[in-house]
This record gives sequence, structure tokens and C-alpha cells, in this order.
Amino acid sequence: MTGQILVIDDEPVIRETLKTFLEDTYHILFARSAREGLKMLSEDLGLVFLDYKLPDATGIEVLLQIRKSYPSLPVIFMTAYGNEDVCRDAFVLGARDYIKKTFFNRRGYTRKS
Repeated sequence: MTGQILVIDDEPVIRETLKTFLEDTYHILFARSAREGLKMLSEDLGLVFLDYKLPDATGIEVLLQIRKSYPSLPVIFMTAYGNEDVCRDAFVLGARDYIKKTFFNRRGYTRKS
């Protein structure tokens, strides 16, 4: 995996948490919308974290677009809803894994000083 990760999510707490965990090892790019995220896709990316509910599209719609241009780009789907149908659809479209956003809200996951 290359050292660049794209996070497509409109929630600041999710972006900050991922930044905290990943910034020492990877170069992190952030997009707050589907449109912004799709513009940032490139061959240089090694991974995409993709939210299901974005202001301008669903994560499923974005994943379809990613697969058209970058079929082998690893995508980890994120959802606050835990809906099995949504997660199954993401896997069918080639998501590598999914994370329930409740993971980010657990005690102990705070920004480092």
C-alpha cells in the first residue's frame, strides 16, 4: 500500500480520529463530500475510507464511481447505521471491509496532545 490515504467523510470527529491514528505513518487527504472525494482520486492512493451518508451522495454511489476508474483501489466503508444490507452491497461492489462509526465514539479514542 502506498503512503497516501483518502478519507471521504463529512463528520469532523471522524476525520480527526483517523488523522490521529494514521498521520504518523501515512499522508492523509480529506474530502467532506462525494464530489470533492471523487476529484481527489488518483493512482497514488493506497486506501480510501468512505462514509455511507455524505451530503451529496451515498457511499454506495461513490463506491460505484471509484470502481469504474480504480477497480483495485482498496476501500473501507464506514457507516453509523450498521445496516447489513448496506454493508453487503458495499462488499458486493468490492469494499475490503467496513467499520461501524460507533467505533470512533468509544471512550479512549481521543486526539493525542
